[in-house]
Amino acid sequence: MKEQTLSVFLVDDDAAVIRTLSAILERRGCDVTASTDPVEALSLFRNRPQHYRLVMTDLKMPVMTGEEFITEVRKIRPRVPVVVCSGYLDEEAMERLHALQVAEVVYKPVSIATLSGVLHRLFPERWA
Repeated sequence: MKEQTLSVFLVDDDAAVIRTLSAILERRGCDVTASTDPVEALSLFRNRPQHYRLVMTDLKMPVMTGEEFITEVRKIRPRVPVVVCSGYLDEEAMERLHALQVAEVVYKPVSIATLSGVLHRLFPERWA
């Protein structure tokens, strides 16, 4: 049986971060859809919510914060795993992310090892 492609939806307002994370994910065999605009990203996600097996987002973005983006994603597909990539989070932000049922939080700059570890923890059957 053919292994299902791991489709990842990546949202970050920094194009350099998008390029770097996309390259890492693609090297790990993921199919990446990426956007630097969270409003556009939400529209794209809404069009194919079942396609994506993982959502990764930054928190500090213009127009719509990562928390707002996650809240909207949860309305569309409540159980999709979400990973937050951020430069810094205080305890209060971590509590809010916990309430949003974020699967993992990784800190920027994200290393290949860190991102690989996240994929292994969230999708162990893929690398078993």
